[in-house]
Amino acid sequence: MATIIDPKTKQTLQDAIINLYLNIKIRNNEEVYAVAIMGQIANFTEEKYAEERAKLNDVDLFTVLDYIRSTVEILMNLKSEEAAEPHSVAPGSESGGELGPAEQAKEYELMIQKLEEEARNHVRVEQQLKLHLESLQFKLDDLERLKEENGVLIKSLNEVLLRSAINRNRK
Repeated sequence: MATIIDPKTKQTLQDAIINLYLNIKIRNNEEVYAVAIMGQIANFTEEKYAEERAKLNDVDLFTVLDYIRSTVEILMNLKSEEAAEPHSVAPGSESGGELGPAEQAKEYELMIQKLEEEARNHVRVEQQLKLHLESLQFKLDDLERLKEENGVLIKSLNEVLLRSAINRNRK
């Protein structure tokens, strides 16, 4: 059973969820930026923050919650991988050295971008399916209306046939 939420409460909840996601994302970025080599990773500016917030306001709340879940999963996986493999080799690294913080940050950011793109694609497909479902529902409604009209027409034609048969039998 769906609960009815007034628009102000819904907006407050949406703002809180978006703030949570952005805080998780930014906090992690700040930690990464603190150890990253200058110039390799762009800083999360106020402009980017506002742009991200505007994008998230257009997205379903469940999708934003899924973003949060995915981000936390990625963070947990990165920490567990870091604990399990303290001497990782950076891809493309010829020296066989340790995976640096900048490379880890890049890798994490790429994973986040990929997951966000997947979520956007899922939302896009969901919207297309809803439109297709509406189209099919309209067709179904038209066919049901046509069926009713044809049923009435068949009844009236049967009555006409019955009357003409009775009239022929009387003659």
